[in-house]
Formats: sequence, structure tokens, C-alpha cells
Amino acid sequence: TTLEADGLLRSHVSGNLELGNTPEILAAAVIQCMPYIGLPPAAKALDVLKSADQLPKPVQASPSRDNKVRLSRITVDPERLAEYNVYLEEEIEASMRLEPGVLALYAVADKERPNEITILEIYADEAAYQTHIATPHFRKYKQGTLDMVQSLSLVDTRPLIPGLKIK
Repeated sequence: TTLEADGLLRSHVSGNLELGNTPEILAAAVIQCMPYIGLPPAAKALDVLKSADQLPKPVQASPSRDNKVRLSRITVDPERLAEYNVYLEEEIEASMRLEPGVLALYAVADKERPNEITILEIYADEAAYQTHIATPHFRKYKQGTLDMVQSLSLVDTRPLIPGLKIK
């Protein structure tokens, strides 16, 4: 709320509701903090809470044999890594928040070569993956990073324990 990061605020509200908090409890917390955070951010948070029933519901990963699981191995121009990471963070946050078929997107960087990135991608199925790559936020990421990416390798994988729940 204090950062006025609307997209993150929506996902935090959605996550709190999934954990069992009510909009009334969250509103009380915002009102309690109002003297410290100020009226404009508090009002914005309360507006998000008013539309809580319209927020996307968090989807729990439900591993199955139909999941599409992929590793994306990406080498980014080291001089543009910070710029790339902004696009990546925005894309992953939007995908996880807006797409029920995206079960996991987890990006890591090599400690010795931080411009070498691997993303574990888990989709409900092939259709969810096809839906994902057609979204505006994915297309923005793809187009925005095209000249930053030096190499890309997409490795489709098979989970060794397909029913294992990701915590």
C-alpha cells in the first residue's frame, strides 16, 4: 500500500483472501495504518478491497501428467541485464496473477554468470501454454527483450515424480 504498487497490492489482497482473511479484516488493517501511510495510498487500497470479489483467485499448482513443464535457458547481454530483469519481473508477476493455467514461473540466475538465466515453467497443459504466449504481457516481454537476448534454449522436460506438490 505504501509503495502504491497497484498490481502487487491486488495480488497481496488476493493471496490474503485465499488464506482466509476477509475484506473487512484487511480494511481494518489499512484504516489502522492510515495515520502513518497517508490518505491517498489508504484510499487506493480500500478501493482494491471494494472490488475484492472481482480479483483473480490464486490457483494452487495441481501437478498432473498433463502439465507442460519446460526449462527456458536464456543468455542476456550483460550490459542490459538490469533492463531485462525489469521486463522479466513484470511478465512473471502478470502471468502468475492473471493466468490460471500458469502454475509456476521461477527464474534463477547463475551465481558466477548472472546474465545466464533459467526459468522453470509449469503450465496446466499445452493449451494453457498456448494461451500464455498469446497474452499482451508475454508479447510485451518478448518484443521488449528481443535484442537483449543473446541465446535462448527451450527444453521440454518430464517430471520424474509428476504427482509431487510444489509448496
